[in-house]
Amino acid sequence: MSEENENSEREEKENSDKEEKEENDHKENFTSYEDELITLLNKLSETIETFSTLSREQAEKAILETNIKINNCKDILEKMEEYINKLKSEDEEKTELNKGGSIASKYQKDLLPQKLPVIPKMSIGCFSNQAEGVCGDYYDILASRKDKISFIMSDVAGKGMNSLIVMIMIRSILRLAVNTAQSAATIMTWANKGICGDSSKIDHFASVALINYNATTKEAEIATCGNNPVFLFSASDKTIKQVSTMSEPLGVTKETVFENITLKLNSGDILATCTDGLLESLNENGVQYSSSSLSRIIIKNCNASAKEISNKVKDDLKKFCGVAQQYDDQSLLVIKIQ
Repeated sequence: MSEENENSEREEKENSDKEEKEENDHKENFTSYEDELITLLNKLSETIETFSTLSREQAEKAILETNIKINNCKDILEKMEEYINKLKSEDEEKTELNKGGSIASKYQKDLLPQKLPVIPKMSIGCFSNQAEGVCGDYYDILASRKDKISFIMSDVAGKGMNSLIVMIMIRSILRLAVNTAQSAATIMTWANKGICGDSSKIDHFASVALINYNATTKEAEIATCGNNPVFLFSASDKTIKQVSTMSEPLGVTKETVFENITLKLNSGDILATCTDGLLESLNENGVQYSSSSLSRIIIKNCNASAKEISNKVKDDLKKFCGVAQQYDDQSLLVIKIQ
């Protein structure tokens, strides 16, 4: 073997070893960031879960601690994003952006309820189909008080790490606020002021639907902002209509006023809320799924449980979209009164 070939092979091996070491270093860095973030999220959840049992003084301290933890989470996520940006080159840009989106999507899944609560005289169904690299949607179901069950559907503007940061902020604020006796509109106002007060450089806009349900009185209190609609199916006349109204998204201005909508529900009535990614899903011909398709499936399956209705919508949506690529998350939450 010639000396030139030996040098070439040696150089190739050295480059290969260097690339392998860099890749392992990258993995260790991300693992370190992930472990730190998971620890903080767990501590944040512990604080939130005990909020309703605290005194006023303890609650104020808990809110302060929560804000600190949220900011720490933001710092770590921003470090992760900065780290990804460091790795980017013109040839690798798409790969690294997808890596950032994958990390965000992983945490997005962790923020969704892993198990739905069992609530007497009510059935619940939900799903969320995540679009690659988007990380925009999240929903939550909280049996926050004896007289209140809170349902949240949120669609955060932006993509990847930026939207995940805002998602964590909104989720944390709402989880604290729904433990109070305040109206849905007031809780939305608190969340909006909290988001508007954030001084970071990232965009922090979101569409949110908040439904507070009192199982004793069978009354639902609804407040929405942005594009997330709330639909009501009436069992008495088998009709469905949108009960929410359009308003500015969360995070635009502290002065935004939110409307409080109160509904008296009866056995068999169904509430459904979704993100615009579901309604605006396109098929291969560029036609949107739309609210009419969603309404059709709910009416057709109105005698089924909420979980069955949710599954029917998911199957119908998949059939409608076919192989067409989707560019936004698709999420649905169905609540049926029994």
